[in-house]
Amino acid sequence: MPINPEVSAGGFLEHVGYLRAVFRRKEDACSYYDKHNPHMRPLNAHKTFISDWDPDTRLLYIVRIFHGEKMTVASWH
Repeated sequence: MPINPEVSAGGFLEHVGYLRAVFRRKEDACSYYDKHNPHMRPLNAHKTFISDWDPDTRLLYIVRIFHGEKMTVASWH
């Protein structure tokens, strides 16, 4: 999946935090993302569990295993 070099300065992505949501399965995280981002391609469209970057927010999402990280990004309601 190509990443647009204009997403952030210098062509690199910047980590802004972890979504305040924990899921039992990766597929549950994908369903949640897809439900709340109907304007975007499905999160797992490329079979990588990495979303495309959103042209409005300039964010992309990556499904990861939770290891107790501080969750700082508000979840969608």
